[in-house]
Amino acid sequence: MAEKREPISDDMEEIGANIKRYRKQKKLTLEQLADKLGGSYSAKILCQYEHGYINIGSQAVIDISCALAVTPNQLYPGWITEQQQDEAVTDFMLLNKGNQEAVRNLIKTLLENQTPLPQGA
Repeated sequence: MAEKREPISDDMEEIGANIKRYRKQKKLTLEQLADKLGGSYSAKILCQYEHGYINIGSQAVIDISCALAVTPNQLYPGWITEQQQDEAVTDFMLLNKGNQEAVRNLIKTLLENQTPLPQGA
């Protein structure tokens, strides 16, 4: 008889419970959610996320929240506590995958090429 698995952390359990709750509110099966995610995540992986059995990365939180039409903060309220979730974040989530990747690349390039702020600025 297999032992009952436990969530790896309280955070992963919370995120997983919220994914499941929003998925069920949208009347989606795990397979349907996997299809909405374009095959990036299998139904098996999504099930493990929902039970908190494996760590869910920030990109997965963003991808799943977009597929469920919720914000990352709705999946994990403590996730964006130090950042203001403003209109730009919401708009970013509405972009298609190609445009999201372009924005990520632009931000990465800007961060790599920025000059340090003068002291006291």
